[in-house]
Amino acid sequence: MIIDFHAHLRRKPLSDQYQIEEQLEDMQANQIDYRVLSTFEGSSMASANDAILALHRQYPQIIPCAAINPKLDEAVEETRRVLDNDEIRIIEMDSLECGFLPEKMENTINAILEICVQYHTVVKIFTGSTHRGAPDQWLKYFRRFPQLTFVLLHMGAGDFQYGTIDLCSEIPNLILETSVACEAPALRKALRDLSPERFLFGSDFPDYFTELEVMKFNYYGLSETQKQNIYAQNAVRLLPELFEKRRR
Repeated sequence: MIIDFHAHLRRKPLSDQYQIEEQLEDMQANQIDYRVLSTFEGSSMASANDAILALHRQYPQIIPCAAINPKLDEAVEETRRVLDNDEIRIIEMDSLECGFLPEKMENTINAILEICVQYHTVVKIFTGSTHRGAPDQWLKYFRRFPQLTFVLLHMGAGDFQYGTIDLCSEIPNLILETSVACEAPALRKALRDLSPERFLFGSDFPDYFTELEVMKFNYYGLSETQKQNIYAQNAVRLLPELFEKRRR
């Protein structure tokens, strides 16, 4: 089984229709059983998140992730609204996509994370590529909310990969999502320094190639058990209410 913990839903430029067909075709081609999907494209946060939820109800292999932009006035209210629905237990905040600096949004992000604690929510955050993706900007939140699991998307790929691995060694409530992390020495260090339980497979489709993201773990001497932890079992353990009931 493969669970893709990170992909984004895009819209067609002219029609604004969400491109779910390319997601389903890619999943079938690469034997992806479940894909955690979010979108920052829509007329509002609420409309974007509702679109993801509607697709999940139509296609159970799509696992909904709510996109939250803390720059917007309705961010806290939207967090509570989406988490009131027990079908959503993952949110994503993307400082690059939404153009914010985490350390300057403290009041709003604190309020969002306090709601996440109430609903036992997993929090995905963007890391890598420019100063907006520095994981250290989130350090006070990691420490302030030790009961939350933070998923560091892309492992800080590009600018911050080595430091992100060290940070994960120090802070137990962090998990590394693997998409875009393609620098072999850094990935080898991560796999050596951290247990296989600290990784979640992701593709970042459609911006990256799912096939390559799956294949890259064939070159590090991992056992089948270790690869299955990364590809699926860690996600099941992290969110059994989302995945285990779908396996029955």
